[in-house]
Amino acid sequence: MRLTKLSKLTGHTSSAVLALTLTSSAFADISAKKLGLGLNESLVYSELTLDHYLEGINKDYKSTKLKPRLRFSPVVGIKLFDEALDVKLTGFYDRLEDTTAVEQTKQAELLFESKEWDVTDFFSVQAFAEHKFASLGKDSSTRLGSKQKLSMGFDTKVGVMTPSLAVELGTFVHGKTQESDYAVDGDFQATEIESLGLRKDNSGEFKGNQKDQDFYQEWKASFAIEPAAVKELSVDLSAWLSTEYAPAYRVQANGKEVRNYRMEQSTKERLRLTYKINDQISLHNDFTAYQVGAFKDRKAVGENEYLNELGLIYKIL
Repeated sequence: MRLTKLSKLTGHTSSAVLALTLTSSAFADISAKKLGLGLNESLVYSELTLDHYLEGINKDYKSTKLKPRLRFSPVVGIKLFDEALDVKLTGFYDRLEDTTAVEQTKQAELLFESKEWDVTDFFSVQAFAEHKFASLGKDSSTRLGSKQKLSMGFDTKVGVMTPSLAVELGTFVHGKTQESDYAVDGDFQATEIESLGLRKDNSGEFKGNQKDQDFYQEWKASFAIEPAAVKELSVDLSAWLSTEYAPAYRVQANGKEVRNYRMEQSTKERLRLTYKINDQISLHNDFTAYQVGAFKDRKAVGENEYLNELGLIYKIL
């Protein structure tokens, strides 16, 4: 998950969230001959996920308001080529508990993801393509990328320990109506601004169509342990450093447009605990802290800087 622009990459501003997740899954094996894929076997699956969130708007880690909401996420997917490729379509629908309205708050996503290919015993690679469909005034976008990971597991008396280091490289391809910020030199009249294809938003900033792609890289270091004393429990501590190269546009006083790129960085840390009760029920809790900038320049993300998610997953095969 990329996190440089938190609203774009995480789908929310950082906040305190308590989530209860119920997932119902149905799987069916389908003959590849019927699908015309020339494979031995393909796996088709579908999921219905129901999430309950308590989202807090926080300042200085003091909760000022809780916003309960329900999320319904239908999923349908298929694993092809001996499960080498996973194709999954997901939709997201939210309902605030103090209203009866149900709205699509996040664009539907179509994900193509390869399995992790082991190049060596310690190094693996993975490729993916994710498309977000246009919805509720939001433009469509496509993210293409790859993940490279170094990891090694150690079986000790305490348990299995697995340190890892990974990097994700990718780009965003936006639709025709994606907007970007513009810096404008000089004092242009309103008609001149319009002729340049720009507009002013409510805060007085200039906006115009984005003509170039975003690029990013994201480094992740993690340490996971499966303690021998508590079977089916895993603890994972991870940290991310993300760098995004976003288009930067400037209109000079003579009306000439200069196109360049600017660099934005962000970091996050997450502590994840997962406990598998049985093959159908598992629990997890994620605590994540977000920051804008990196190293000594890091600072909290506005009023909201952390997120806690507690989930219960129930699968029916």
